[in-house]
Amino acid sequence: MASPSRVGPSASAPSIASSAMRADGVVRARGLCWKPPGASAYALEKIDLELRRGECALLTGPSGSGKSSLLRALAGLLRDGCGEGVLELARAARPDRLDAGLLLQNPDTQLLCATVCDELRLGLEALGLPDASVEARLREVRDALELSGIERRNVERLSAGQKQRVALGAVL
Repeated sequence: MASPSRVGPSASAPSIASSAMRADGVVRARGLCWKPPGASAYALEKIDLELRRGECALLTGPSGSGKSSLLRALAGLLRDGCGEGVLELARAARPDRLDAGLLLQNPDTQLLCATVCDELRLGLEALGLPDASVEARLREVRDALELSGIERRNVERLSAGQKQRVALGAVL
């Protein structure tokens, strides 16, 4: 296993997302701090946590307390800003899967494509999967999330619950 990288104001690329990848499925943060670009205060300050594969955790706190920033860090999505500390992210168990996905509260902020099918297909194609694998995964997600029959519908015309399921499907 590679040693974790330390990132901070003096690092050449101050990005928490450049941290180590762990093959054992553990996500670990030690002394994790992060400040958005142009901000005077840290959104994350001295975070210590460890999550093992299969564990379920509840993250709570008032609005503006850093919950979304922490989730973005754990998903490897904090690219800008100033960070420090150690962050070790879990490597995907399968090569055809992303390391992590992030599903936010409002699906409207995550739906990028015009149709349900295009939205579900976008992430799979970005992984560079062969067409047969993309189609198989589309069927799997569509069936699991009960999206059959609405694949060609415009995402703007979906109910709130349907949009949530499409956003989840796009992350899966």
